Amino acid sequence: MTLKQFLSQPPTLKAAVYSVAEQMDELNRIGVMSRSYTGGMVKNERQRSQVERIAENLFTARQTLQNKIEEYTAQSEQVRELIWHVPDAMSRTLLEKRYILGETWEDAAEECFISLRAAHYLHKKAIATMKPLYRQMGYLDDDDDDDTDADLPLS
Repeated sequence: MTLKQFLSQPPTLKAAVYSVAEQMDELNRIGVMSRSYTGGMVKNERQRSQVERIAENLFTARQTLQNKIEEYTAQSEQVRELIWHVPDAMSRTLLEKRYILGETWEDAAEECFISLRAAHYLHKKAIATMKPLYRQMGYLDDDDDDDTDADLPLS
């Protein structure tokens, strides 16, 4: 996994957490509706199996949500730790906005009061600073070490 891929994981996981949370909300809504429909009492086998399925789905969704939250938290902390090894405060702020908060380059640059071109320049310097530590952490293989910034237009 390249350094940029590693840094880009928290926003993706955050989206997955929100997706599972929405599923849980829907299952809770269905569960409440089914309880009110049955008057809180399960009257026959069909209703019982329907309520059991909802309960199982809700339990599974809660478990999945908890796992995603733990994964998101752990990866966010790893990314934060890596970012905090960048000596320049402006670069750290920019990287946090981009990789932890998931902001676009344009928004992150604007909030840091710098141009998009300057944001890309700071990013390139920060990546160069972080690569040795990332390699030390055991994540970067020699064949993953690409110095291209094709995804970072300097406009």
